[in-house]
Amino acid sequence: CKAKDAELLRMHAKIGEAEQRGQNAAKEVEEVVMRRVAAAALRADDLERRLKNARFVSEASERLAAEAVVGRDAAEREAADANRDARRLARHVGALREKQ
Repeated sequence: CKAKDAELLRMHAKIGEAEQRGQNAAKEVEEVVMRRVAAAALRADDLERRLKNARFVSEASERLAAEAVVGRDAAEREAADANRDARRLARHVGALREKQ
């Protein structure tokens, strides 16, 4: 009976060791998974930040382009006005010279 009890105790000890190894392995797997989850979350945050930056740059570029078009149109109007004023001035100077 003592041999049987000793065998049962050895088996119980082996089962306990196996359970402990299983728990250790599960803990290691959980740590690896958590590290991967954390890394993925950081990558997602980084991608989201980069997307926001890209949107901001894109919107700023669109605003600058619109301002450039408005500025070009204003410059074209100013040039046309200056050209018209120059022609008027030339006619006026020509008329004054004819009077002299």
